[in-house]
Amino acid sequence: MVAHLNGIWSVPLSTTHTPYTSTYLKRRLATLKEYCVVVVDTAAFMDCYSRDQPGFVIPTVGNWPTNKQEGIRKFLDPNVGDVPEMAVVSFELAPRKKWFGLLGSVTEGVVSFTNGRHRSRYLQHAGATCFPVETHVSSAEGLLKYCGCTCCN
Repeated sequence: MVAHLNGIWSVPLSTTHTPYTSTYLKRRLATLKEYCVVVVDTAAFMDCYSRDQPGFVIPTVGNWPTNKQEGIRKFLDPNVGDVPEMAVVSFELAPRKKWFGLLGSVTEGVVSFTNGRHRSRYLQHAGATCFPVETHVSSAEGLLKYCGCTCCN
């Protein structure tokens, strides 16, 4: 479960993730009242992110070059450097035609990033079941409804 203390969120990772099994994130836009934190369910969040515009969705960590994997692992390491900032995202609802429109359409959630795509993808890879993101208050309700982590919100 993601925990919050003094502006720092602790994010548990898989017990097999080495060399650390949790990391910390802080807000980027803490002084702006128009932004808030939503703790998202990783699977639901990444599913909504997969619907972002082609070219903006990055591949899973297993498809990254080794130096990129090592760089993000070190960046998130709680024993190295400053506490990294959480991702800043937006959320919107978008219609999608089912089976070329013959079966009607559905409305799906879409997550887009201002920053933090690689960080979020790595958290998924490292086994985080949920993690905090910052979003504009106008996106918070939809993000919470479609991607909110039930253990933390």
